[in-house]
Amino acid sequence: MSDEHRVSDEHRVGEDPIRTERLELRPITAQLAESILTGADPGSTGEPRPVEWAPGYPTDGDLVVCRIRVADPPTDEDALRFGLYQVVLRADLRHDWAGHVVGGIGFFGPPVDGAVELGYGLAPLARGQGLAVEAATALVALARSDRRVLAVHARTSPDNGASQGVLARLGMQPVGRDDSDPGEPLLCYRLDLHR
Repeated sequence: MSDEHRVSDEHRVGEDPIRTERLELRPITAQLAESILTGADPGSTGEPRPVEWAPGYPTDGDLVVCRIRVADPPTDEDALRFGLYQVVLRADLRHDWAGHVVGGIGFFGPPVDGAVELGYGLAPLARGQGLAVEAATALVALARSDRRVLAVHARTSPDNGASQGVLARLGMQPVGRDDSDPGEPLLCYRLDLHR
């Protein structure tokens, strides 16, 4: 893992975004989630949207997690830290979509029994470029920086080979299957964070 993907113990959500070689991961607050759901600029303050959206953003998955964020807003920094992030291509890149939001990534909440669950999705134009691996590597580093987190979990559909490849590149191992939703069984993955 390059130093660009590492997150220091001092990183605090609400300050600068998490930066990687090509990305900025920006926390999604309840206010930002509401603006994503409505397709409007954040809040009613008249402030411009901080970044533009690439075609295909928000994805259906982004809308689902934004509804959850609005219904259950974070109450402290821990909930933000282990929450949702926009995946933004850094503005200093030479790329057609530099400075644009191209997807979302995040955890489904603070650690429970020593584990967090990771989820992500990118707009079609951002897929196949290693961006999901780069963003997920940064969030695994964030999880690793918290001594409470002993493992990172993720789930993906059996027919999503690209997502399975991302999880494998993170070093995650398949650990079973989740058949709790009969309409959509999921493959389960785990990464133990050895201390």
